[in-house]
Amino acid sequence: STLVLFGTAEQCHAIVELADELKPEAQELIRKLKAQAVDVTICSGDRTPVVERIAQSLGITDTHAEMTSAGKMEFIQEQQAAGKKVMMVGDGINDAQALSRSDFGLAVFSGQLPAKMSSDGSFLTKGISPLNDLLGIMRRIRRKIILNYTWSFLYNVVGLGLAAVGLLSPTYCAFGMVFSNFVVLFNSMVRVKG
Repeated sequence: STLVLFGTAEQCHAIVELADELKPEAQELIRKLKAQAVDVTICSGDRTPVVERIAQSLGITDTHAEMTSAGKMEFIQEQQAAGKKVMMVGDGINDAQALSRSDFGLAVFSGQLPAKMSSDGSFLTKGISPLNDLLGIMRRIRRKIILNYTWSFLYNVVGLGLAAVGLLSPTYCAFGMVFSNFVVLFNSMVRVKG
């Protein structure tokens, strides 16, 4: 929560505590991420008691509270130096530097413009539940890319070898290349479902 004090320089007249509500899908998302062996960390500029309360309700043990924008960026750099790939989800102005420094930065739909401009992507709908689908889609796309490179490499090695020893004419190589390109294009165009 955020404390807002009303008054003059000499006297405080009122203190108002403002608190964000936890998104309903957050617990399920964290559970699914942990099931996929994803390390989940909270890096927040909020006060320590607030961050600890949220982390406890979500089952997150790695928390960092009262962080500045530079502190978040340093944390990401430390994780990357340790060989980890870092994806950050943020919404505020103080997240902009860290979003741009992470391997993949994602701004939430209701986020501030600097966060959206600094990130690699942005949710186009309210909520964060699409994040779970995004990780699966990214894995499937990576597999497709590897399959496409493997197919292209194997075709070219075999085709070049057969052409070099005279077993394959240039005409067949040209048709084979068109077929190879068609296979790669078709594989790339097949929709990756979430």
